[in-house]
Amino acid sequence: MERVNLAGRAGRWSAAHWKTAFFGWLLFVGAAVLLGNVVGTNKLLDSNAGDGESGRAQRILGNADFKQPATESVLIQSSTQTATDPGFIAVIRDVAGTMAKTEDVTNVRSPLDPASAGQVSEDAHSAVVRFDITGKTEDADKHVQPALDATTALQKAHPGYIVEEFGDASAAKGAERHAWQ
Repeated sequence: MERVNLAGRAGRWSAAHWKTAFFGWLLFVGAAVLLGNVVGTNKLLDSNAGDGESGRAQRILGNADFKQPATESVLIQSSTQTATDPGFIAVIRDVAGTMAKTEDVTNVRSPLDPASAGQVSEDAHSAVVRFDITGKTEDADKHVQPALDATTALQKAHPGYIVEEFGDASAAKGAERHAWQ
């Protein structure tokens, strides 16, 4: 008689007792799901992600000694005007000025500032105003709403242009809002 290994014996038993095996596995999966929900999860901070030198750099930057604000941008586009046209320049100034006065916004960088080269597209039909959200990067989604409201008002004030905000904080806020719908 041939000796059957453990996998063979388990397979033979499962085939002979298929109902017990099926409901046993179903019970095991249910218990594992319940246990997983009771234990819960720990959210890993962005600064704790990664390994090797990049992970070490992220942990150093995540330290309280290095503040890394969440950066947001407002895209301004026109299909007819360029960033050198007076109307387009007026919109850029309005966006930068409004953002500079907005709660929880700091370090506004206008494409009209010579130090902010590269914030106008090659065809000059698009420009970006950049700024930071105050507080920790992990909490930026809780502080971005005033900037989003200002961007909505700016879009209404300049209907001939596209005025849209994007960045990590607004994306996190949008994902949070979408999760509840």
